Amino acid sequence: MQANDQVSYNTMLDRVKRHRSIMTRQAKHRYTKPVALHGCTAYGLGSTVNGATISALPCANASSRGHLRQCPNPGLLACSKCSLVNYCSPRCQMQHWPTHRVDCQCVFLGGDWKRFCPVDQCDSTGDTPTVMTQAASAHIFWSASPAFDCLRVSHNEGSNARDHNFRICLADSPDILNVIQTVNNLPMDYRGRCDILLNNVDAITANRNLLVLYALLHPGPSIEESAEFVTHLMYSAMLPATGAAYLRRCVRSTYGQGPTVNQLSFQTCTDTRGKGKLYSMQLAMAVKRPIEMFFSKYEAGKAIISFRAALWKPQRALERGVFLENLSPGHRLAFVRFWKTGVLAPFSFDVTEFSQPNRLSFSPQGEWLGQPMFNPLRGFDVARVLESGANHKVEPADIMGCLFFHIKDELKEFATRVALLNVNIHLTQFDPKVLCRGLAISAIPAFEKGRFDRIDLSDLIDTVGLKELLDGWAPLLNKQNHCACITMRSEKWYSTRPKATARTNPRIFDLLRRKCQSLSLKCAVGKILTQDIRSPMLSRLVHSLDAFLDHESAFQEYLHHQELESALKGSGLQLRSMHKIHSKRHGVPIEFPDRKLPVASKEEFYNIFTLGAADFPIRFVEFEVDKLEN
Repeated sequence: MQANDQVSYNTMLDRVKRHRSIMTRQAKHRYTKPVALHGCTAYGLGSTVNGATISALPCANASSRGHLRQCPNPGLLACSKCSLVNYCSPRCQMQHWPTHRVDCQCVFLGGDWKRFCPVDQCDSTGDTPTVMTQAASAHIFWSASPAFDCLRVSHNEGSNARDHNFRICLADSPDILNVIQTVNNLPMDYRGRCDILLNNVDAITANRNLLVLYALLHPGPSIEESAEFVTHLMYSAMLPATGAAYLRRCVRSTYGQGPTVNQLSFQTCTDTRGKGKLYSMQLAMAVKRPIEMFFSKYEAGKAIISFRAALWKPQRALERGVFLENLSPGHRLAFVRFWKTGVLAPFSFDVTEFSQPNRLSFSPQGEWLGQPMFNPLRGFDVARVLESGANHKVEPADIMGCLFFHIKDELKEFATRVALLNVNIHLTQFDPKVLCRGLAISAIPAFEKGRFDRIDLSDLIDTVGLKELLDGWAPLLNKQNHCACITMRSEKWYSTRPKATARTNPRIFDLLRRKCQSLSLKCAVGKILTQDIRSPMLSRLVHSLDAFLDHESAFQEYLHHQELESALKGSGLQLRSMHKIHSKRHGVPIEFPDRKLPVASKEEFYNIFTLGAADFPIRFVEFEVDKLEN
């Protein structure tokens, strides 16, 4: 037996040596840049106590007996009353009840909770947050409109997209959500090169996006770790100690010692996980304050007080109360927990490890810089958020847990595609007018003479005007691509048209009251209409009416006064009657171009306009290449 074992051992050893030799020779002849889908070393960037990541809800039971802090089993059974926490067994649920009852019996879960209750400024434990500081001037870190795919190749280039080199310009984007949606919807067999220009005039916002992309796309940690860390980097006010240390490392790698005294511009170029690069170009003076922010040394206590102060201002009590009153009980408590902790995580998750401030969101003095983050769901398709939660066994009531897993999943997909495809991202920090002129003279080499396949101008039409926008940006569109287009939206078009929307029509209250009287309505609507004109409930009713009003003719009149015909003359563009990138208004599917009003169930309406915070009157327009002129 020993002789036979020795022969078998030698035979196996020879096979291993031959296989290694063959693999070595093959590697020499086909060396390419490795695709770092997974790091070899754990960086501890996860959310748990030991820095591990979370992919599913654990049991919510935490016990102080023995050495058990958290039950290690998965949470499969939701609390039947609140549906906000999960347990592995009835036994764990009973053990955890003394702790959970504080939340499960909270007043916010009451179906008859009203905004005028004294507790509308309290967290789930009944404590009133202390307002000690006023937040500094707010910066826009998140878009007010849900993200969308800027290319939508399936409805544009179609099968030709696989080998097409795309150039995309986002002229005024506060976050990276549109970039994520666009890359995540590229064909999996895409073989071209995609260059994306992401610009924002605000230096803090632009450099925040730069670090978020660096932390996600730079080789090192695994995609799983990076995605979870960046989820908190984008939406949490606090970070674990390991995450805060890694952020400092990212800042040092990106900025080094910062620009020198005589340096006019600050430019960087870093590797990603794949073939593409991450570029940045901005004025040297613009990075000084962001660098000061990122290297600041204020304490965590000051940061969390400032974050809560921005959300719990007494001056915003009415706004806060009206928002909570519209939510279902479970969502109401989930939002309050998020406002209290400043950490985007499942409801039952222990956030005690989040002990360091997220220095991408606070001033050098520790003041919260983002606009009050009442609703982090703004900018997301809530139906997809809930679907992601279901995939991770999260109940719909735990809406922040659903959002956490949705963002993480989207970031993982984005990082994986960047690793596999040829995607280059260029970040700039210029006024869109300056950027437009710079692109026209090829000031950015990667985008010589523009020739963009897609240009998104966000809501610049409200501040710059339609004619000036098209005069500057139309020449930068790739006229050789018949699918090339410019997209934009107007959020304020109705401000100069008093009768265009319900909210701006001074006669709407009288019209509604007369209508109810003529129909002899004795319902809840009739009672609301008897309230004072300043009543928040009456105001909310009037705002909701805009979802059911056809604004098409009024919006076309607005475009006419924006000199639409003059702007199109000689531009080589035409206004699209049938959109191919984004629907004309929220709640109307792009597949139904003739539909004027949202057609949604009660649940869909709640998801889109209450949780998703989509504004009813916002209008989207698209300009395409005029085939007759080109």
